[in-house]
Amino acid sequence: MPKERVHHGKLYNESKDVVVEAGQPTSKVRIPFDMDSSGTPEGYITRTEPSLDITWNRSGWVQVSIDFERAQWKRIVEEQDRYEAELGENAPMSQAIYTDVLTRAEINNMIKVLRKARDQAYGADE
Repeated sequence: MPKERVHHGKLYNESKDVVVEAGQPTSKVRIPFDMDSSGTPEGYITRTEPSLDITWNRSGWVQVSIDFERAQWKRIVEEQDRYEAELGENAPMSQAIYTDVLTRAEINNMIKVLRKARDQAYGADE
């Protein structure tokens, strides 16, 4: 079963706590992960953006998957539980997961891989 990663999730450091600026809470601070540094800065945790994979089987199927770390799964479940507790039946029924923004080169590669997967799974177009 062939599989190709068309977008690699980027590493970054995220502040453990919400940052307060001018007396108002803001989102957590994210800084690029520095491979040359001696580790994660104090008060931060290292996270990985979701990755995008294309998997196929020559017997006739193609799938796209988003791969992300277990901690993000847990945050999503906790957030959905909180929505349900606060909003009851009005809680959102689903939640989207996004990769980082794809570059033009990554999009071109994804198109190339999808065409390859389509041709191997379903045969080439005439």
